[in-house]
Amino acid sequence: MGYLPWWIRPGLKYRGLWFQTNPGSRSAVSKTMTMNADLNLAIQFDQNQKYTLVTSYGYNGNTLVGTAEPLSPWISREHYFRVQPREDLLIYFGLLDKAYGLRIVDHTAFSRKFVGIAQNDQTHGIMAVYSSDPWEYTTHVFAGNLSQEESLRQKGISFIIEKDIKKMLRTGGSGMYSQNDYVAWTRGAIHSKYGFSKGNSLLAEAGMIKNAPKSGTATSGLYGLLETMSLIERGIHFLSQFEYYNETASTKSPDRTRWSLGFLMFPAPRWEVRANVVNGRSISDGAVTNDQWSAQFQLHLSI
Repeated sequence: MGYLPWWIRPGLKYRGLWFQTNPGSRSAVSKTMTMNADLNLAIQFDQNQKYTLVTSYGYNGNTLVGTAEPLSPWISREHYFRVQPREDLLIYFGLLDKAYGLRIVDHTAFSRKFVGIAQNDQTHGIMAVYSSDPWEYTTHVFAGNLSQEESLRQKGISFIIEKDIKKMLRTGGSGMYSQNDYVAWTRGAIHSKYGFSKGNSLLAEAGMIKNAPKSGTATSGLYGLLETMSLIERGIHFLSQFEYYNETASTKSPDRTRWSLGFLMFPAPRWEVRANVVNGRSISDGAVTNDQWSAQFQLHLSI
């Protein structure tokens, strides 16, 4: 990007997935999908980057290769204006991800999908991030995604409070309340990020999910995430991720678990490759379903 003026920074991002369910069996099914292909653009209004406009427009993934295209395959993933009035304060105006929990790359994780912070769950609003060592406070007031029908927009508030306990150890909590014409959401979580020795880390999050339909019975569930990454050698890591979810936090609904084991590799600058095996299990008082297995291969490119 050295040939471009300092105030403009374009970029391209591609994420593709190949996966096979029930690998090694006669019922194995292989599919390929483009998770996203985005054009990003950042415009800086001053060289200290105190005033920045960020946009991202791209292909709406979740469409399997070889199937019919969705009616609206292209969407704006984010567009916001960022202001830094002081060294310890950042303010964002526009469409961006909700401030809640750990932001991991796996948008299908229980801690994202069931909470309402998955790949396409961005919202219009105002977010403020205030840092006062060792604390960081984030507040987000939002009005839902304005491209949705008004009755579906989740309007509300969320926050994150974190503290640096020591070098490479940060812990804290999150909360969120929002509602639309049909249901009210309440979420709460505690989470921690820990880095130890060179290239090793641990992420943990545990939380509750309450869904209260405007006409119906409210449910309160639990979820958890534990992710570890261990350096094998330069550019190659072993990655393990364990997830838990129970919709009602009781025996009325099954305990769902998912465990992923594999490798995270960086073969070249701006290239990321993931190869892993995923095991899914659902256990209830009345039945234990067969384990669900899949093999996955992901390619991420950032230009």
